[in-house]
Amino acid sequence: IKKNHILIYSKSYCPHSLRAKKLLESIHRKISEPKVFELNLMGSEGEDIQAYLLERTKQRTVPNIFIAQAHIGGADDLVNLHNAGALEPMIVSRSRIYSKINKFKKIQENTDSSFLIFLLIVIVSAIGYTIFRRSKSQQQLNLKEKM
Repeated sequence: IKKNHILIYSKSYCPHSLRAKKLLESIHRKISEPKVFELNLMGSEGEDIQAYLLERTKQRTVPNIFIAQAHIGGADDLVNLHNAGALEPMIVSRSRIYSKINKFKKIQENTDSSFLIFLLIVIVSAIGYTIFRRSKSQQQLNLKEKM
């Protein structure tokens, strides 16, 4: 779910799944191609995925549609969004957010962990030095007051 912008869990023989796929394919050319998993063609893995989706979404039926990790619902929900004029703007706006998140994740993955450790050491050292200077200043003030 996290790796795909538009995701459809479907069954190859389901007319509702076909309707949802056609609708998304008519829009996706502008944005992102949907990733489709035909659960009935995946054997026991398809059954496991459908059980997981039921647990996660409380939806037993297909299609089970996600856009940018947000659960949309089934074909009727998708058509209602489209008829209200909300589907394409949702895909576009979520696409921008999704691409920014993916860019950040790629930067994170490519960042050398030794650099992060170095950065952490610098920050901790700066905090330690600040605490040391404050305590030193306080000691000097206490000595002046005693004199």
